[in-house]
Amino acid sequence: MSTVAVRATPWRLPCRPESSDSHRLPPMPDDPRKRAFVSYVSEDSDKIDALCEVLAGAEIPYWRDRESLGPGDAWKSRIREAIRSESLVFLACFSDQSRAREKSYMNEELTIATEEFRQMPPGRKWLIPVRLDDGEVPEWDLGAGRTLRDLNYGDLFGSRYANRLKLSSPRLATSWATKFPIRQR
Repeated sequence: MSTVAVRATPWRLPCRPESSDSHRLPPMPDDPRKRAFVSYVSEDSDKIDALCEVLAGAEIPYWRDRESLGPGDAWKSRIREAIRSESLVFLACFSDQSRAREKSYMNEELTIATEEFRQMPPGRKWLIPVRLDDGEVPEWDLGAGRTLRDLNYGDLFGSRYANRLKLSSPRLATSWATKFPIRQR
């Protein structure tokens, strides 16, 4: 297993373009309730498991339905509350499985997130599209002539993801390298 060298910079999801720092996430808040909200379809649970392990290993708090909801919770209102009041960022994770579904709770979560995003000041980095495969980010209307495709997205697949992670937070890169070692040529 190789060692991954990283430089100390704020953590970020790997996004395009590679040379831009405009995709850095806001600093971790002092409010312990603030977490990265992870929105996905159930068919992608294995990929989301890996993402959440990396977030947890990097000590980045996250909100995920099957870990954040308890027995007897009014899950629809709890999800709404988590998106509206507790989200540091909203990670909308897209895949062939999510794009193939005509109806999903992910679509409902994205609708709520879009409403919240519209109320934020221009330029706020809160709603982050994430690709779990090489498919397109959907053309989701964000209002004011913007769509989800207008936002930088993170790629959570392929070798480029691991290489870009080397430039992310040392804790995030170390966590990723422990789970998925980068092979040196």
